[in-house]
Amino acid sequence: MIIKELELIHFGKFHHYKIELGPRLNVIFGGNEAGKSTVCAFIRCMIFGAKRLRGRAALGDLYNRYMPWESGSNYEGAMVFCHEENTYRLYRNFYKETQSVDLLCLDTGKRVPLPHGHLGDLIPGLTEENYLNTIHVAQGQSPMDPRFALELQSQAANLAMTGSANLHLGRAIKVLGQERLKLQKAVPADQIRSMEEKIQTLETRKARPEPQPSQSSLTREQANVASLELAKVRREMEQCQTRRGMLLESERQWKAQVRENEALKMEEGLKMGEAGGKSGGGTRTGKNGRFFKTISLGCLILGAFLGAASILLGDGPEPVMPALGTAAGLFLVAAGAFLMIRILGRSKTSPPAPGDFSGPAQAHLKTRDEKEKPEQMAREQAQLSQQLKVLEERERALEHVIQQYRRQKERDAWELEHEAETENMLEDCREALEQLKEKANGLKKEMFCVDTARNIIQTLAEEIHEDFGGDLCREASRIMEEITGHRRMFYVNPDLKVSVDNSKTLLPMERLSQGTVEQMQAALRLSAARLVFPEMEMPVIFDDTFAFYDDDRLKAFLSWLSGSGPGQAILMTCQHRECDLLDELNVDYNYVNLDD
Repeated sequence: MIIKELELIHFGKFHHYKIELGPRLNVIFGGNEAGKSTVCAFIRCMIFGAKRLRGRAALGDLYNRYMPWESGSNYEGAMVFCHEENTYRLYRNFYKETQSVDLLCLDTGKRVPLPHGHLGDLIPGLTEENYLNTIHVAQGQSPMDPRFALELQSQAANLAMTGSANLHLGRAIKVLGQERLKLQKAVPADQIRSMEEKIQTLETRKARPEPQPSQSSLTREQANVASLELAKVRREMEQCQTRRGMLLESERQWKAQVRENEALKMEEGLKMGEAGGKSGGGTRTGKNGRFFKTISLGCLILGAFLGAASILLGDGPEPVMPALGTAAGLFLVAAGAFLMIRILGRSKTSPPAPGDFSGPAQAHLKTRDEKEKPEQMAREQAQLSQQLKVLEERERALEHVIQQYRRQKERDAWELEHEAETENMLEDCREALEQLKEKANGLKKEMFCVDTARNIIQTLAEEIHEDFGGDLCREASRIMEEITGHRRMFYVNPDLKVSVDNSKTLLPMERLSQGTVEQMQAALRLSAARLVFPEMEMPVIFDDTFAFYDDDRLKAFLSWLSGSGPGQAILMTCQHRECDLLDELNVDYNYVNLDD
């Protein structure tokens, strides 16, 4: 791949700015803030796109950092490059609302699809990770990312086994790591622990000794006897209540009859009082009555005597006397009879005295035994009340016994049901635990397979490193020897940590001077680029990389670049030292001045 033209239509500080590049050595000069880093970022964004990050990271991402100063909606650029004897023009619209990418083959006029939106779809092995760790060398960033070691190992494996770029150890290990984490999260360890605790609780409950029946526990026969006796007691209570009702009804009737008799006596007394008032206050009983009886008897006796005497003397010489005696006797008899009749009539209608039950009201009164009936009824009522009280207490006692038996029976039934429910729950929990363990065992087997695959891949990566590490170190040592004139052997571990053999021991690269470190890392990157892109030449971009180089080493490095070095090289610099040394070496190069 050779970049021929860069057109920064709207990118950062540049607007319609075009840069033409040569196929070999290019020097882009510019002072501070002239736009050298912007041109480097433009090449990267054209190849891979301007990524937009989220959150706070978005403040420093490529998209926001190089958004056009004047108009953010016009955010675009184009690049013309050659690849495999064809010339292409790549156009990008970076603006987030109208992002687009278009790759046109200028030789055929056909558009080339980019499914992933970057040139890696056209150039095998071209990824952003490879780009940043091989062909793009920035000042202070020359050490390669240790994670890039897997990329190199993948490339070595591709060359050794498949000859293609389909194998990627780093991605495989990453995918396997993600899969293992997913499987580990899916293992139901918490559910298994919870289920085991639940089973232990249920087993403890089941193993608890059954409560022994107490002395107060009732049998079924005792409950049946209590039920029969309760029925008998209730029948007796019903009989007592019936008898009590009858007594109450009799007492009510007797009281009503007494009230009726009293009302009748009161009515008769009132009538006698009215009769006495009409007769001028005549006598009822007592002395006045006896007096009138004596007079009426005297009149009857005297009248009878005079009548008898007149009859006896009727044959005498004077017939007048017998006639007068007869008349007087008849009058006296009539007066006595009238008086007796009145006295008898008054005695019949006069009210009896208090405590006197003789007379007309005698028919409404009971016998002497019946007079004592209220007392008998009261005594019988008291007896019935006492009997009902005893029966009620007995009823309550029997009901308590029966209720106790029912509660006991319900408790026994609940315990049996609870025991059966516990057994069912225990069986379900054991079955669920077995299923969870089976699932966990299956997941653990899958995790074991994933771990085994990762270990195999890592072991393979180490073995591959042993194969390609030597070649990588020899190539880097050769480049360093061409640059410095001194032969030093590099040793690179699987994490791309570089050590140097000083004929006595291996020194970590960090103990060397900064300029030497920069040169060694550049040599290592170029060696890695040949491994990553074995069948093609890629442009190498140096962004102010030579600040720590002395003049001799920089001259040697520039000589190597213009001779046996990589194909196209783009040097970003803010000094004239590189141009002076190239002129001194009489090297033909393309010069671009950003300050013009």
